[in-house]
Amino acid sequence: MASDNKANDKKEAAEKTDVNNDARKKASADNNESTDELSNEAKRLKSLGVDLEQEQETGPGKPKTFRDKVSNYWYHNKWTTIIVVLFVFFAVVATAQLIGRESPDVYVIYAGPCYINADANLSVRQAIKACMTEDYNGDGKLGVVFTDITYMNTQQLEQVAAEAKAQGVNIALDLEGNRNAYQKFNNEIFAGDSIICFLDAGLYQTLVEAGGLLSAADIWPDGVPDDALEAAVDETGALIGGGADPSKVYGFQYSALAFGQYYGSATGLPGDTVVCIRRVSTMSFFKGKAKTEKVHEYHVGVFKNIIDFTPPDTETTTAE
Repeated sequence: MASDNKANDKKEAAEKTDVNNDARKKASADNNESTDELSNEAKRLKSLGVDLEQEQETGPGKPKTFRDKVSNYWYHNKWTTIIVVLFVFFAVVATAQLIGRESPDVYVIYAGPCYINADANLSVRQAIKACMTEDYNGDGKLGVVFTDITYMNTQQLEQVAAEAKAQGVNIALDLEGNRNAYQKFNNEIFAGDSIICFLDAGLYQTLVEAGGLLSAADIWPDGVPDDALEAAVDETGALIGGGADPSKVYGFQYSALAFGQYYGSATGLPGDTVVCIRRVSTMSFFKGKAKTEKVHEYHVGVFKNIIDFTPPDTETTTAE
C-alpha cells in the first residue's frame, strides 16, 4: 500500500512538471511573437522618420514644442488663470483709484425741492472752498463733497401737480423715488459725513425739533456777529431779522446772507434755503470720538466763515 502511494505521488509530480514546462514554452513563444511584432512596428515607424528615442523621452501625447506646452497648460489651468488675472486687474484698478482720488476736507449737503445740476454742484463747492482757510486733512488740496438730494414734501408735490394741471400737462409724480430721497436724507443726517447743511424749511424744522442742530449761541459763545443775526430764522425757517435770541437761532436764510447774495445766481439754491450745521454725530463712537470732534470743529470754522462772509473786491468768481 505504501509503495502504491509513493508511485501515485511521483506520477502527480511528473504531471505538474509537464504542465509547468508547457506553460513556460507557451509564454516564451508569446514573448518571441510580441518582440517580433514590436521589432516590425519599430522598423515601420523608423521608415516614416519617427524618432523613437524622442518618443520614449516625451511619451505619447506629451507636449513637444513651446506652443504645445502653452496649449497643454491652458487646457488644464484655464479657469484658475482667468480668476487670478481678474483679481490682479481689479486690485490694480482699485489701488489706482485710491491713489488718484481727492480726499475731501469738508462735507456739505443740500436737501429740498430744487434739482441741483452738475454746474450748480461745482459752483457750490467752489463757493465753500472760498470760505476754507486751510487744508484740513493735509493732502495739499482743498476738497469739498457736496451731496444734493431732491425731496418734496406733500404740499410741494401737490403744488407741482396743480401747476402742471393748470398748464394742461399730465405728469406722473415719482412718489417712490421721493420716499427714497427722504430716507437717504435721514441716513445722511444720522450716520453720514455731511455736517454743513443747506435745507428746505420743512426739513430744517424737523432737525430743530429733533435737537440735531447747533444754535448760534453754541457756535459763537462770545457773541454772534450783527450781520449774521440779520439773516437768522426761527424754528420754522421763517426770517426773524435782528434782535433774535442766539440760543434759539439754529439757521440762517440763504438769500439774506452776503454769501447767498454773492453766489446765489451761480449755485441755483432757492433763496429761502436755511443754512445750518449739525451737532456732532451720534455715530461718533464708530469712527472715533476724538477724530469726529476734530473734524466737526473745523466744519464749524468753515460754517462761521459762510455766515460771516465778506465778498471779495472782484465781482466775478472763477471755477476750477
